[in-house]
Amino acid sequence: MNRSENITTLAKALARFHAHAPAIIKNAENPHYRNAYANLGGILDAIRTPLADVGLSVLQLLGDTNITTMLLHESGEFLETTTPLIITKMDAQGYGSSVSYQRRYSLSALLSLAALDDDGQAACTPAKKFHNSPAPAPAPETKAEKIVRAKAAIAEAQQPQEVAAPTLSELMERDKVTDDQVFGFLYSKGAKIGDAEYIGDLSKGIHRRLIEVWDEVKAFTPVAA
Repeated sequence: MNRSENITTLAKALARFHAHAPAIIKNAENPHYRNAYANLGGILDAIRTPLADVGLSVLQLLGDTNITTMLLHESGEFLETTTPLIITKMDAQGYGSSVSYQRRYSLSALLSLAALDDDGQAACTPAKKFHNSPAPAPAPETKAEKIVRAKAAIAEAQQPQEVAAPTLSELMERDKVTDDQVFGFLYSKGAKIGDAEYIGDLSKGIHRRLIEVWDEVKAFTPVAA
């Protein structure tokens, strides 16, 4: 590790950073091994502002075979560490994964961030075929949950059930209303009933209207001829 001749101011700033070190959230998942890790963007987003608040910043330089990570203070003091870049999967994906992994590893080490699960294996081994694991069995229902469910079922059963509205024929039978009384009521209201001779001949619209004013119908008294 290299450093400036004096790091007193940097050390004080780093101490203040550690006193309020941000939580590094595992915001990504390695699809091959199903282990959670914090990706490079997540780490940078978490540390950039807290570092700036104490006058610090980080700089990472990519060389042909290594990565140099620098912790800089606004006073000019610095710490610097260089780590080799190991690439065993020689394609664009392998190279990008190696660089991303090494940058995250170097930042975490230099700033003493909490160790995180990561996808470093993706940088050095071919992807393996992953088989989905069966979903875990649901937790058994607790006694309290059973009581709540039972109370809900009882309350639902006690709710009043919707009762179908009675038909015109049912109302007539219940209240002892004759066909003549219904027809007399319709004549008195000037209803258009055409050639209807029986209740069943009346349209559904007239049936509905008679039900709506049933109290008037059953109270109607035909005029004697």
